[in-house]
Amino acid sequence: IKAVMVVRMKPTISQVQGWFDEFNKSVFESALPDVKITFNNTRCQLGQFYWGNGRGIGIKISLYWDRTEDQYRNCLLHEMCHLYCYCCGWLREHHGKRWQSVSEYATRLTGLKITRCEDIAGWKVTPLSGV
Repeated sequence: IKAVMVVRMKPTISQVQGWFDEFNKSVFESALPDVKITFNNTRCQLGQFYWGNGRGIGIKISLYWDRTEDQYRNCLLHEMCHLYCYCCGWLREHHGKRWQSVSEYATRLTGLKITRCEDIAGWKVTPLSGV
């Protein structure tokens, strides 16, 4: 039996921006516009793509849960699938068939498992303070 070390992390905005640029190029063929990426400490949403109401467009990532790099990357790519749908004019797509098709495509290209909802059973609150 091999022991597997699970490394938890707190990403920086520059790391997440680097992942965004990587996915934009490798998955979306650089079709996505740059968006504002911010962190919050929300317990109920791991991430959020937002648009409208004078806020512009952006992606928020929660630092509330103690997560691995792959879990953060998965969350970002999930939100980027929403951004892609928005750019295609599918403004009310949410997690419908078009979003599912985009997320399945992203899963095939990256090996990450992009799902509608993440099962957070057993997850711990991050011991890393601040947002």
